[in-house]
Amino acid sequence: SAEVADGWDKYGQFFIDNFIGITPNSTQCAIENKDVVKFYFYKKRNKLKVKAKDNIVITNNALGYRIKYQLDSFVYDYTAKVGSYTGYPLFEELKGSGAENETWKKNRFSSYIGSRLHFMRSWYDSTLNDEGFALELLDADNKPTAVEDPYDSKLYSVDSGDAVINIKGRLRINYKNHVPDRKYLIENNFPPSSRMQISAIDVIDGFSIEENGYFYEQSEVTNMGYWAWKKLAELLPYDYNPE
Repeated sequence: SAEVADGWDKYGQFFIDNFIGITPNSTQCAIENKDVVKFYFYKKRNKLKVKAKDNIVITNNALGYRIKYQLDSFVYDYTAKVGSYTGYPLFEELKGSGAENETWKKNRFSSYIGSRLHFMRSWYDSTLNDEGFALELLDADNKPTAVEDPYDSKLYSVDSGDAVINIKGRLRINYKNHVPDRKYLIENNFPPSSRMQISAIDVIDGFSIEENGYFYEQSEVTNMGYWAWKKLAELLPYDYNPE
């Protein structure tokens, strides 16, 4: 079998870095039940798969959540240097002191602004420009064309309450209302003076957005850039309210 006996020793830190992330918040996250996680390495395909026989329980002391994560798939392809994971998180708020609650509130807000959740809600609400997002479609050579009107009927329509986005290929999202984290700039050799959070998504064939920012099909949209750096340690529930 491809199961790795000492999986946590060999791949544990790698899994944590690619699942929970390496943002400053990630240092305050811990997996409570490591025993449910199993590692599989496929030599011929040079791929790592991680499976969990039960929900993975993560405590996030930076944002004040306990997350039960139902992992559908985690795959890392060492040849292409590409990893992705899908699954369903269930959030439970941690009980904290008054000071902790204040810190969590602040940290949640700074995880939220510019996030994929913030972006999806803004597109749904027709507030992308007001909220600080600018979009560009990239062609096969990564040459950008500005999306002047993200609400053009060729791109955006409404169907039984959901916003239907008609885009294929790569979309770059520039968020100008908040500077990127310094750690991200250093790790990626970007100039420390960078003022914009730049993300991109690869879209197989459009997607639909619900009012709370949930979109589907999630497995057909791949994050790149800043959003790909922000993993589980930055994740907020769909009922998060930034007010």
